[in-house]
Amino acid sequence: MANFLSTTSHMGQEPPFEPGASILVLFAGLLATLPQMISDERDMSGHPGWDPAIDPWFRAAEQSLARTKAACVAVLRAPAGGQAGQALKRVADLYFKVIGSRCPEEVARLREDARLRRWAYCVPACDARAVWVNGQITAALDAFEEWLAIEDAFAPDPQDAELGPDF
Repeated sequence: MANFLSTTSHMGQEPPFEPGASILVLFAGLLATLPQMISDERDMSGHPGWDPAIDPWFRAAEQSLARTKAACVAVLRAPAGGQAGQALKRVADLYFKVIGSRCPEEVARLREDARLRRWAYCVPACDARAVWVNGQITAALDAFEEWLAIEDAFAPDPQDAELGPDF
């Protein structure tokens, strides 16, 4: 009979997928706030904001944004529970930073980072649960891009600035 002796310590290593049920539910809640927030933001896109007739739309957009921010805070405060939980927190943190940012350059940097490094937000696809979590993360990152792309149509074109004011 052979004796098995492991030379590799497994103590202190984090399992690849052990998120608590609460963070999964909280992240699903965050995902649930996104369609209304995007819809409300789309309704407000391009409006300068000084028309009293559209004040109710502004309030609705602000409330949707506040609900999404509260959902982000709930995810960020939940125990991570492994790599999957940490990945969900990274996505919630991305939304939280953009919602709180007043700096267009920072938002553009975060957007570009999320666009180029999507893989960094996901977990290794070791089983069906990880694939499901990655699907949730992908849905959130797709909504993130859709949300930020709303204002692209209203952004000044740098080529227009090169042509000068007389063009």
